[in-house]
Amino acid sequence: MTVLKFKRSGGEPRRNGWAKPNRKAGRFILVPVDWLDRLDAIEGRSACAERLLYRLLRVSWERGEQTVVCSNVTFGGLGVTRNTRARALRQLATAGLVLVEWHPRKAPVVQILYPEGHPALQHCTKSRRTRSGSAAWR
Repeated sequence: MTVLKFKRSGGEPRRNGWAKPNRKAGRFILVPVDWLDRLDAIEGRSACAERLLYRLLRVSWERGEQTVVCSNVTFGGLGVTRNTRARALRQLATAGLVLVEWHPRKAPVVQILYPEGHPALQHCTKSRRTRSGSAAWR
């Protein structure tokens, strides 16, 4: 039986001692299965709604907050217009996945409604960023 030992920089065998291969554990997000069912149930759902939900989860996790300002700077890399993004936010809000605070001529503020027991609830703070100072979520 041949036992291969790996050196740290690559995957080539090494003689003295063990070393794990140099692997990076890719980035990922946790999406509840219930959310996928809710996404599938949306009639006329665009692909943008699903991509926007994944991006919202990612930004929320990276910033450590449940609320995200859905600005052009934050979501410009999706390659969708602000109108398409607004339509997708309405679809996500209708499905009960997010709460959206709308303001004229301003970026909407989105609160993600994580289910009970989701790891993000321990990681993220429950800050309620509002522009007007009141809780005007719809």
